Amino acid sequence: MIRKLFKSNKSSAKDKIKWRSHEPSRIEAFSDAVFDFAVSLLVFSLEVPKSSEELLKGLVNFIPFIFCFGSIFYIWYEQYKFFRRYGLHDVLTIFLNAILIGMVLFYVYPLKFLFSIWMIEEGYKVRKEDIMPLMLVYNCGISGIYLIFAFMYMNAHSRREELKLTESEIFETKTYLYIHLYPAFVGTAITIFALVGGKYAGFAMVGWSLMAGMGIFGVRREKLFKKKFGNTPMVEPHLAEE
Repeated sequence: MIRKLFKSNKSSAKDKIKWRSHEPSRIEAFSDAVFDFAVSLLVFSLEVPKSSEELLKGLVNFIPFIFCFGSIFYIWYEQYKFFRRYGLHDVLTIFLNAILIGMVLFYVYPLKFLFSIWMIEEGYKVRKEDIMPLMLVYNCGISGIYLIFAFMYMNAHSRREELKLTESEIFETKTYLYIHLYPAFVGTAITIFALVGGKYAGFAMVGWSLMAGMGIFGVRREKLFKKKFGNTPMVEPHLAEE
């Protein structure tokens, strides 16, 4: 199982939120199966070449596949970290996780279409009248996924006493909440602007340049943590009982 590869990953020592779970739960096992199926759909959509010429031309199709796989893997990794940090299995977490993996399945082919038309172009077409609906579909997908993660961290923060979060862990939980809430807010704002803006909706895509703020906020987060808590030792992943 791919989760075992991260069990002893030294990079996780940088995470100041104590890990409260090591072994995957039934929720995570089901989620892994869905993520595996999503990747399988990407693989099955690649046709087997019948000649060396088709093989060489077909290698171009692996470029959008790699980007799609990277996007799916990012979502999986964010989900993986959340369950390792908090080990929550309440009804709300299960519900939000169900929406998350449902969106992953729904966006497999739209995601591949987006990367294919962007990187390959040949054989892929977009009608002018479809630009607006497509933009809304992708904006809703991006903002929706980040919003789900924001709600998951919000739920973890509301259960801080139950989880016995330390002051530094509460700070980190709120920080990750804001990090995910920011792109969700930007995506929602762009979607509203697209609906209201009519023929000027295309300019709304410029708003995604604001995503650079996530990187800036991440750097600022480290400085704020050190200012508030000093050089707090990095917490190695371990079970809460230890």
